[in-house]
Amino acid sequence: MAAELQFALNLVPLSHADSQVPVKDRLLEPRQYDSPQSIALGDLKIKEKKLWASSGSVNASWVGQQNKNGLYRYSNNTWDNFNSTNLPGLDSLPDLIPLAIDVRDGSVWSGSFGGGLLQLKEDNSRIIFKQNSPLQSPPGLPGVYNVSGLAFDVQNNLWIANYGAAQNLHVRKADGNWRSFSIPFSLTENAVSNILIDDLDQKWIISPKGNGLICFNHGASIDNTGDDQWRIFKMGQGNGNLPDNNVLSIAKDKSGFIWVGTSNGVAIIPCTQQIFGAPACEAVIPVVQQGNFNGYLFNGEQVQAIAVDGADRKWIGTKHGAWLISADGEKTIYHFTEDNSPLLSNDVKKITVDSKTGQVYFATLKGICSFRGTATDLSVKSQLSLLPCRRYLLKQSDHLLPRLGWMLQANRTPLVTAGAGCGCCCWDSW
Repeated sequence: MAAELQFALNLVPLSHADSQVPVKDRLLEPRQYDSPQSIALGDLKIKEKKLWASSGSVNASWVGQQNKNGLYRYSNNTWDNFNSTNLPGLDSLPDLIPLAIDVRDGSVWSGSFGGGLLQLKEDNSRIIFKQNSPLQSPPGLPGVYNVSGLAFDVQNNLWIANYGAAQNLHVRKADGNWRSFSIPFSLTENAVSNILIDDLDQKWIISPKGNGLICFNHGASIDNTGDDQWRIFKMGQGNGNLPDNNVLSIAKDKSGFIWVGTSNGVAIIPCTQQIFGAPACEAVIPVVQQGNFNGYLFNGEQVQAIAVDGADRKWIGTKHGAWLISADGEKTIYHFTEDNSPLLSNDVKKITVDSKTGQVYFATLKGICSFRGTATDLSVKSQLSLLPCRRYLLKQSDHLLPRLGWMLQANRTPLVTAGAGCGCCCWDSW
């Protein structure tokens, strides 16, 4: 696979002045280039050639990490940062994680795990929703507003997951009015996160803490609760047939199937029109050939991210790199790791695909990188590259090199990441 890849790295051009500065001084006083202020661990969304990334995160126990680095936007080869240093008021919004973009006015909505809901308009004006809205605090935590999932439906209603609240699902309708719902299942911590809306306008809601996956159909009218239908998917035949109750990611493919990433592989829900019918729809766990044996798709892997490209192929993010699999899930096309590509970390948190250009963006534990490729029956041409970020210059012989991270060896100029930041450093054999 590595032989088929052609890497294009964003290297910093060397000048004569650079070569006269000792390496140690260049490391202490790096050149500054446009970059996110920190690592994007939250979410990725792209619209109209603008990539948005969020910096917030929670730990495995779903406790916010008080990250106040805000949001990042990549547009026209430039990074912009949005946080309290340039937008007063955002210091009250720690751990901005989920993102949604309003197609009507281009405004970006982001949920804070602790501080409520942010609407950031294109002119940088902003509205913050917390106690001035139907958002609720978890029991015993007054003033805490955990917004953990966001999604717009085709009617431009914004659906909001409110982690820990008694009414843990809200919708802000296109006319600005709100409705609130209590999910009718016993859920540990009333935990809710990512929301996905399928082709039938059904809402799919991840419930962390091992609660499973919820499907909600509000019927003909959001306001009429009399025809609401709810279902929860868990492990085991008759319960939904997921491979694990700990759901980490969801995506909808071109056929309308729901792909579910769990702590133990992938399941597919192919019968969304029969979720509440008889016989009840169950998830299918794909079986793929692995050498001389058959096994479940991504069995044993934590599937943290799933994204679908224009050819209905699936990009899968795990703690062991990023995978591209065929539309039916039966064939592995690529498997990118730190060792065989410029992927910044094997721990891939989020993936998004630009539907217009085919560009694929990966948010990893150490920063963001992107992939562009086209595939035919005869050949593969691709580019996997780092987005612009802080850079340092090193000589090949420098003794600090092994301590700075990983080095790409693909008959190209090697590239090295610098520490845990989104910075990278390049060296040339001059």
